[in-house]
Amino acid sequence: MKRKNGARTCSPPDTENDGVDLNRNFGYKYAYDNTGSSSRGCSEEYRGTGAFSEPETQAIRAVVAKHRPKIILHWHGWGNDIAFPYSFDWRAPMSNEDLGMYQEFATEMAATNHYASGRAWESVGYTTNGEADDWGWGDAGAVSLTIEVGSSQDGFWPSPARILPIARESAFPARYAAWAAGPVMQLDSISVEANEQGDAGELTLTMQNNGLMPYTQPRLVCVQAVPGSGTVLKASAAWSAQAEGEGEGTDGSMKGCVTIPALGKRAAVTLPAVGASWTKDQKWVALTITSQPAKKVEAAGSHIEAFQLKVHNSIQTVRGCDGLCMCPSADMSLVEFSHECRATVPPGSHCTVAKPAHTGSNWASGVLDEHFKYTATKYSRGGKCTVTSVKRDTLVAVYAECARFGAQSALGFANSESGRVATVTFPCTAGTSYDIFWNAEYMPGRFSFTITEACSGSDCVFAHRHRHSLRWRHKQRRSK
Repeated sequence: MKRKNGARTCSPPDTENDGVDLNRNFGYKYAYDNTGSSSRGCSEEYRGTGAFSEPETQAIRAVVAKHRPKIILHWHGWGNDIAFPYSFDWRAPMSNEDLGMYQEFATEMAATNHYASGRAWESVGYTTNGEADDWGWGDAGAVSLTIEVGSSQDGFWPSPARILPIARESAFPARYAAWAAGPVMQLDSISVEANEQGDAGELTLTMQNNGLMPYTQPRLVCVQAVPGSGTVLKASAAWSAQAEGEGEGTDGSMKGCVTIPALGKRAAVTLPAVGASWTKDQKWVALTITSQPAKKVEAAGSHIEAFQLKVHNSIQTVRGCDGLCMCPSADMSLVEFSHECRATVPPGSHCTVAKPAHTGSNWASGVLDEHFKYTATKYSRGGKCTVTSVKRDTLVAVYAECARFGAQSALGFANSESGRVATVTFPCTAGTSYDIFWNAEYMPGRFSFTITEACSGSDCVFAHRHRHSLRWRHKQRRSK
């Protein structure tokens, strides 16, 4: 695998450096700046003489124009990550809904290979323009992602022994992309309310069409206890038989059904609570969930989708689990919900489990990409926070929000390539928490970063003065 296409671009010709970087040759935001691509023919990131100047990118454009795919998946080397738009500028506008979709797709595609994910400036640490995914999403209107296969040790020329392992790491993301191109029903979330004895309760399930095509008709969703699991469903008016013979399973156990509307792409619906009891000695509370057309028809999309849901039978799971308790799996027909899965999530690996940070020096492990949660303390108005890293080839990004599948609403980005100091300064308000993300993929190793708060000008208000003012106003109102 070679980064450039080998066209004659150097003067004099240079076999090693000749060529156009095809991932800088697409039309969307082509030549946006000279940071995310280069006009120099011998540069690693040479973008070519014009957008789609190369036969390879022209071929991709022609295929996409002919077939109009819902989703595009590119393979690049290297990095062990999954990239998505927009990468030309960290300030590029994208709704949190669209960003959340990409974060969810990338997270679920990485269920088996555990690749990192993000926009190029988040995943590989720099911006890119004329890039394939930006074009796929921005111009072609398709969901577009890139798998950066192989580690830094593999580089562009992995050893022959690494070919099969890398191919296996790519297989599930490819299958997932194929599923997502149509309608695909998934169990999106689970909540459990158990009784004091911990042997019965209610499960609330949310079903989602996580695909990019809508269902064309209502679906009949049925729930049944897995035979032999010790789980027993309780009768409920909300879960009734919707068709003849649907009221009980093949073993005589209760089978409750409910009709849900035809879900549009990426739409979700919460089902009525499912009552169940179970024996304390069983490891799992186990249910089978099926989804099929509410009316029996012989047509495309009329297939039956089936899942098995297993909820760990423990107090920690049934009384206090969140979305991180859903265990990652390449088996789309099996969903396990367990506090044991949550316990394996490394601290700092996601913004929902961010490590604490404070003013002054903080330490990053240098082993995994990490999130830190910093709560400003000093200024209630006019304050600016600054995060600084002098570690070579790292990136620092700051966000205002933490969503289910990742950090959102970027406030700043910087990297320390070529000896630069990575510094991000952003407006901050006392009592507000911010997510700080760092990535040290190319130069791993424990390092420190600093956080400071400052304010200048007449608009500055110290937080303690603001609190004192509020208390004084409160006393004045009470004295009247």
